[in-house]
Amino acid sequence: RVFLQNAKGSFGLCVTTSLDAHRQVAMAAKGQTLCIAFYPRKGVICYGSEQAAVKAGLNYETPQGKSNWSSDFKYVDEDAVRFDLDDLGGEIALLDWGYAGDNEPAVSPPNRALPVYKLMGGAVNVITLHQENAMNKSSSLIKRLVTLENNEFIKPLLDDCDDPVLGDIQDIPKICHNIQEDWKDVGLNRMSSWHLMQCIKRRLRGKVDGSIENHAGQIDILVTGCEVSLWLAEQAAMPTIGFPYSQKGMDLKDPIVLIISHSGGTFAPLACSNLLQSFSSSIFAVCSEWDTQVGKQLRSIYSGGLDLLTSRIFSTEVGVRPAEPCSISVVATHQLLTNIFEHICMTILSDPNFRYVTGSIINERDLQTLERLNVDNIKALERIVGVDRKGTVLHDKLLHKEVELRAAGDVWSEHILENAKAYIMTFIYIVVTVTIGYPLISGSGLADAAGLRDE
Repeated sequence: RVFLQNAKGSFGLCVTTSLDAHRQVAMAAKGQTLCIAFYPRKGVICYGSEQAAVKAGLNYETPQGKSNWSSDFKYVDEDAVRFDLDDLGGEIALLDWGYAGDNEPAVSPPNRALPVYKLMGGAVNVITLHQENAMNKSSSLIKRLVTLENNEFIKPLLDDCDDPVLGDIQDIPKICHNIQEDWKDVGLNRMSSWHLMQCIKRRLRGKVDGSIENHAGQIDILVTGCEVSLWLAEQAAMPTIGFPYSQKGMDLKDPIVLIISHSGGTFAPLACSNLLQSFSSSIFAVCSEWDTQVGKQLRSIYSGGLDLLTSRIFSTEVGVRPAEPCSISVVATHQLLTNIFEHICMTILSDPNFRYVTGSIINERDLQTLERLNVDNIKALERIVGVDRKGTVLHDKLLHKEVELRAAGDVWSEHILENAKAYIMTFIYIVVTVTIGYPLISGSGLADAAGLRDE
């Protein structure tokens, strides 16, 4: 506790001691996330700063693993769970597995009144201590556990493949098609879009009746992200080009916030999800899956007892994609942002008053054209990638578009490398002529070649 109170730094800090290393380990989080996953049937505990990292136990068995625990975990009837420490207020978790038959946790006298929770089939004692009262004291550890197995909202890590970049590219048509189909069904994305529509309507009604001041410098929808996600956010916010800067240019009175973060755990968007809660109650996130750190923060926002109808997470369902450079994550996020943009347009076009106060220049025909392009885009992606929306490789006769694009890429690469080749040729010419002392091509020779010598 003393170490955590005085710890300073932007990334993880660690302190070790060998006094009780044979029976316990203490983990703490403040300012940076920390997750602990318990796999009772495998006898494994994983921890890390990324939620996705501790899901490694879902995909892989422990090869010839031998447990030092007192239980035979093959017969433990418990699903794997994850415990996310409170990184905002600061929290310490003590894991104690006993020693020499002593299963009671070894805790200092001032903290022996803290509740003890049994995990891993009762073989591990877990004790938590909050540095600050950032969380509700009534929230017990059992209620904060996230089930990793048999949970439709948890996506396991993808299996290893020889070429992850190629695998991501070939998954693009399927993922975009799935996003479009999911948008038609009653799922989490549609519930989030319904909640977003209600927030937009409530804000526009305020502008119509005058309860919300309407001026050029007011921010209605704030879109934010980091690195690649920030670039995508800028593309999604292109209709706001020409936003004027004035004394009222940063009027952040309860704006609608859209946080774009593929991983859902990047430091800057995660900090925004915490800090912007003091400015707005209408915060949404676009992530790669439902179970992310940003999603956890947004789900904790109180919504007046309407939590079942206030979904805040838009998910591409891409999951963790470690391949570099990013490809499918960018395309999938673009696809989902297109659907969100169409939904916002439909909300504005549904009421003439909304059109007037927003100064909308988009009409029904524009929206129909965008939707047609959105649907036809899947067919174009299939021809470009060479794999259809079901993951089947197309016949060679249907791959002419890919061949054309590769040929165009060869021409483009030659154009890009033209300067570099000229520099190299010039350097070689200078080195050779300086070394031998004679120019390879004289001025008179150039004149003769150009037909400029006067007879």
